Amino acid sequence: MTPTISVIMPVYNRETFVKQAVESILNQSFEDFEFIILDDCSQDGTRDVIRSFSDRRIRLIANPRKGNIPRLRNQGMDLARGKYIAVMDSDDVAIPDRLEREKDFLDRNPEVGLVGSDIYQIGAPEEQLAAELREFPKGNRLLKYYTAFRCCFCNPTIMLRKSVLDSHGIRHREDYFVASDYAFQVDLKSII
Repeated sequence: MTPTISVIMPVYNRETFVKQAVESILNQSFEDFEFIILDDCSQDGTRDVIRSFSDRRIRLIANPRKGNIPRLRNQGMDLARGKYIAVMDSDDVAIPDRLEREKDFLDRNPEVGLVGSDIYQIGAPEEQLAAELREFPKGNRLLKYYTAFRCCFCNPTIMLRKSVLDSHGIRHREDYFVASDYAFQVDLKSII
């Protein structure tokens, strides 16, 4: 059966953080998703942590040779079977209703190709920092304007229509080792 959402998460040497990231997706209020986790030749216990979960929605792809984040994201997008693609990072935590809220928004707004949200930015657990709200521009006009100057979406809040990516051939630029997410958003801005 085809899932509604494909969650894509590249991972490399995240043994310390990946358990919490995976749990935050598996515990979502919306459950019709596949979770594509792309391991980039981790040399720590990352894969063992992921394999400790016995959830049929997880698809662990252990790449045979080292790549880079843009390549892994593209690989995930190519493997995705869902109507929507949700981006996740291996050192982040999703709120429990993230997938449900984003899917519902896209369902209600068929003219929208991409959705994101504000984030609570926290430090490492040992830093004991309070979560700080980081706000992003809202509304199509503001997003198009601000994307010319800065990144307007935080990766682990993005959900987009797979049909938009496929019909326009948009993928991450694999030669961008820095700011590939920003370049991806600029490319999307030109069509959305």
